[in-house]
Amino acid sequence: MVVRSYQRGGLLRGLRSRGFAGPERALAEARLGQELLEAGLQVATPVLVRARPIGSRRWDLELGTVHAPNAQDLRQVLSEPAPDRLLLRALARAAGDLVRKAHALGLDHVDLQPANLLHAGTGPDGQPRLLLLDLDRCARSAALPEGVRLSNLARLERWLRGRSEGAVVGPRERAAFLLAYEPDRKRRRALARAVAARVRRRRMWQRAGRLLERLLGLRRL
Repeated sequence: MVVRSYQRGGLLRGLRSRGFAGPERALAEARLGQELLEAGLQVATPVLVRARPIGSRRWDLELGTVHAPNAQDLRQVLSEPAPDRLLLRALARAAGDLVRKAHALGLDHVDLQPANLLHAGTGPDGQPRLLLLDLDRCARSAALPEGVRLSNLARLERWLRGRSEGAVVGPRERAAFLLAYEPDRKRRRALARAVAARVRRRRMWQRAGRLLERLLGLRRL
């Protein structure tokens, strides 16, 4: 299995990177992962939660999931010197299909980015098999609000625009993702416009946050 230690993100990581008030955060992620697996979504299978006391009131948390041999997350794939364009398009289609299913199940993935999409071989249909990773702080609702859906997709697009690895994701890969996510042409165009608008609105805040991180001497995780 793969064991992940919980650490604080954002600006709070400069104050206290580890230690939580109780084990609830890790238990909630494990329960959500099992629930999504039972609903048919391809996520990392949780097998272990460990909470160890550090001091009198803080806990060190870890989550173990089943290891996928020879797997690569999509950030690693995008970082390769000469990525296979056909593979990238197939992965984009698989990612669009996976995110569509996640949203149909009401999942709000608060950190949707290539590093949390794991390429774990091929499925029975010969297409890439992807697993959705890192359900920490994620939540599921009966019907996912449109604003939450757009926020998830805009976060993914902001990541691609803001990182060097995203430079290899061109119009064809983006079109493959959107086609798998929204087959209807009219709704797909409206969705692309809405996501682009969200990215533009958040750009100023994103730049301000990165500037503040540099001023505080925080390294991006």
